[in-house]
Amino acid sequence: MTTISFDEIAELKVKLQAVLFSIEDGIVMTDFEGNISLINDRARKMLGVQKGYPYEKKFLEYVQDEWVKDKLSQLLETKDSISSTEIGIATDGGEIYLHTTKNIVTTAQGVVLGQVIVLHDVTTEKQFEKLKDDFVHSITHDLKSPLSSLLGFLKLFQDGELGALSPEQKRYLEIMSHSANDLLRMINDILDMSKLESGKMVLSKTNWDADAMVSHIVESLRGVAYQCKVQISHQYVSGEPSGDNHGHLYADKALVERVLNNLLDNALKFTPGGGAIEVQVRDLTQEIEFSVKDTGKGIPPESQSTIFEKFKQVPGTKSGSGLGLAISKYIVEAHGGRIALESQLNHGTKVFFTIPKSS
Repeated sequence: MTTISFDEIAELKVKLQAVLFSIEDGIVMTDFEGNISLINDRARKMLGVQKGYPYEKKFLEYVQDEWVKDKLSQLLETKDSISSTEIGIATDGGEIYLHTTKNIVTTAQGVVLGQVIVLHDVTTEKQFEKLKDDFVHSITHDLKSPLSSLLGFLKLFQDGELGALSPEQKRYLEIMSHSANDLLRMINDILDMSKLESGKMVLSKTNWDADAMVSHIVESLRGVAYQCKVQISHQYVSGEPSGDNHGHLYADKALVERVLNNLLDNALKFTPGGGAIEVQVRDLTQEIEFSVKDTGKGIPPESQSTIFEKFKQVPGTKSGSGLGLAISKYIVEAHGGRIALESQLNHGTKVFFTIPKSS
């Protein structure tokens, strides 16, 4: 058995400290009472901790910004062995953003020593993302006006206001109008995404019948489903036999309809002829669950965790803005609900979301 001398242990400790105090990320290690075991210079600078070793107070008592302190407190109180959050900190030089991760620290023998917080500066990435979003938002605004004008003139031609058209001319105009409307929908998706992210989209809540709304949407899509040779149906399942809230929601009907239309549009797009789509409404005690289940080609496992993110699409998909599911997620969460999916390759996909009855 190899014996390590005290000098070798001391040398290893010096090397470890040199590594911890040289890296760009902030490192804070505490015990489970919040006492500081280690904090590197980078973490002290990020969090504005003025005090140096020795540390007589708890870690959070050295954090001056109350909002940052609250976010770190929530992170430390989580029961998960690994958890993370993002923190924005206002400084004299502008706001900085930290991706903050908490891990439980254990020895090779499984002895728990405490917990470590890693602070990674993502300010540059955030600034780049904002520049990109601002650029896209500016371009889409500039595109919308001439495109709306183009659609207006196309409608004049299609309505025969500017003279009679041959069948071939009508067909070409229909193709142009369809393509222009697709582009306008993509532009509106980008603009709406910007509104949702900035919190500028206001929910207009009213009281309405969830099953009646779904029934209307499904009926309106029967013609499209017939052309795609896909069967479409809907089912209402009541989990609450009585009560004033039976089957009704107090929510933004237009936005919930948009979520369902996004899901049904995807289902129709990816379900081959001969397949089926089923829409279900489940009336639960505190919420209503909507689901769209298809027999399409399914979503690869590696894409399922990112499919609700902006501009994320299933590999091989070319059409659309890549924002439909991201917008749907924002709308559902703005109502206090949740959205998820189940999918198997070549066995179809089921996307479901909930809306609280009094969201």
